[in-house]
Amino acid sequence: MPAFFLVLPFGYPSRLRQHGRENQSPLDSVEPSPFHETPEVEKLCGRKFETIEAFREFGKGTDQATFQRLAGLYGSLYFDEMAHPVELTRFGDYREIAPGIWFPHLATDVFVGQSASDPNKFRFSRGELRVITLETSGSLEETIATFVSEMPK
Repeated sequence: MPAFFLVLPFGYPSRLRQHGRENQSPLDSVEPSPFHETPEVEKLCGRKFETIEAFREFGKGTDQATFQRLAGLYGSLYFDEMAHPVELTRFGDYREIAPGIWFPHLATDVFVGQSASDPNKFRFSRGELRVITLETSGSLEETIATFVSEMPK
């Protein structure tokens, strides 16, 4: 399957659904969902958030341990107003993980950063993520149980 490029918005693709057509692109089966609207965030925080701003305000009012658990859940949540998403991601090496569900096993990212020595110059960094093991039988509830149990009531 050919690779393709995608410029990512601030949200992230979080839910996969089955393909309806054989020649359909795997990206057609991705529904974007901002992380502040996910059931995992609601369970971890004990409430729903209508906007990203409301979620950020919640994050500002938490103690450091809670803030770190929230950040740890997703690896890197953006609370910094100056944060930028990945500029460009190229997905490839798609494999069928369940009947009709395809998942990329390779993501190549290109990041743009300002030069430390000259503010009029930029530097580009390239990163590669490769899936080594993928399990579809696990439960997300089991994965985040430690975070949820440590949350203040």
